[in-house]
Amino acid sequence: GCGGVRAAMGHQQIGLIDNWIRHIKDVYRLHQDELEAITDKKQREDRFIELNVMEQVYDLGKTSIIQNAWQRRGGFPYIHGWVYDIGNGIIKDLKVSMHDDSEMPDVYKFEKLKRV
Repeated sequence: GCGGVRAAMGHQQIGLIDNWIRHIKDVYRLHQDELEAITDKKQREDRFIELNVMEQVYDLGKTSIIQNAWQRRGGFPYIHGWVYDIGNGIIKDLKVSMHDDSEMPDVYKFEKLKRV
């Protein structure tokens, strides 16, 4: 499980971390139909965790920091979406990764930074 995801599934105000959790709630909203079709609470939380990690991979790729690194380093760093189950020690590869902006919608692509 993940405390942040669990908190995002609820309605309790926690404090400053609510601002971070709001982004996780956005993931829930994007995938609400799929998640609410899962009746088992643990399975729903596990799937929400996976979807959140997948969205985080894309969100990292949308940042100027990562895009500048890709331009300078020819596709490095690679970003992979994995989930670690602390209960059994197994890492699950979600089969989502990025190493450039080729599959990214144009609206998120930054032009190469011009040095002054």
